[in-house]
Amino acid sequence: MVILRPKRWSQSPPHSVQLNRHLPAGVLGVWLFNEGVPGVIRNLATEGWEITSGTIAVGVTARGPAYKHNGTDARANLLDADDCNTLLPTGGGLTVCLGYEKQDATLRASGAFGIGSIFNEVRCGALIPFSDGVVYWDFGGFTEDVTRESIGGLTTSGYHPWAFTTGPRGMEIWQDGIRKSANSANPTRSAQAQAWQLGTSVTVGSDLANYYWFFAHRFQLPPDLVREICLAPFGVLVEPQAPRRTFIIPGSGGGAATGHGTLVGAQRLARSVARLGTTLAHGA
Repeated sequence: MVILRPKRWSQSPPHSVQLNRHLPAGVLGVWLFNEGVPGVIRNLATEGWEITSGTIAVGVTARGPAYKHNGTDARANLLDADDCNTLLPTGGGLTVCLGYEKQDATLRASGAFGIGSIFNEVRCGALIPFSDGVVYWDFGGFTEDVTRESIGGLTTSGYHPWAFTTGPRGMEIWQDGIRKSANSANPTRSAQAQAWQLGTSVTVGSDLANYYWFFAHRFQLPPDLVREICLAPFGVLVEPQAPRRTFIIPGSGGGAATGHGTLVGAQRLARSVARLGTTLAHGA
């Protein structure tokens, strides 16, 4: 008999956790919000540290570590101004996935992530939702079906994994591992030396929300991988943790001995990522 005790996402990821080396090239960042202090934020992909501002609290909920934004002025740099200007794609593809928990039903003029610029052509952000209850995804502007995809009528309060992509498939909005809305646009945007942040988009402030994890990739990833990241982020984005297993070995004369070992269940992830070479090349 084998009893598996896998590491669950609701548990706190350890500080020593490493980026999954099987992820396709092009990772811009993985942020797990397990730093334990409110003044800095760590990018697991680059081991770089950025600063936060405004009223941000850190804590551990039933889902794990979280950055808690206050609904007004909270900010946290994902990429600083220099990195945003040189690394954040201006077209051709982008995938953003995040674990986001809106704490109430109040609709605010707020942004989940983006660039706090007055220039519409540099937009790269999402409103989850805006004050009208609509979820918006902007890349290079705010013209519907050209540089914007939007959808109303979604349940946005509480915890949901979200994904926003742009590229050859068009602009997409995902919630809970399901593609909810899409268009055929493959827009471009202008680069600007201004930080890419949590808690803002264009010039609006933050919502009353918790952030649990955030992932960004410079390609539009295949739908099956976007879905898997949303539904099992800890299992996909970081090196698989080796859960303990207990096994009972029958002994002679009806006795038994108990031993312990490790079991790494990464086969499914490896198969999924192994398909990416040809898939990304064709923009599927």
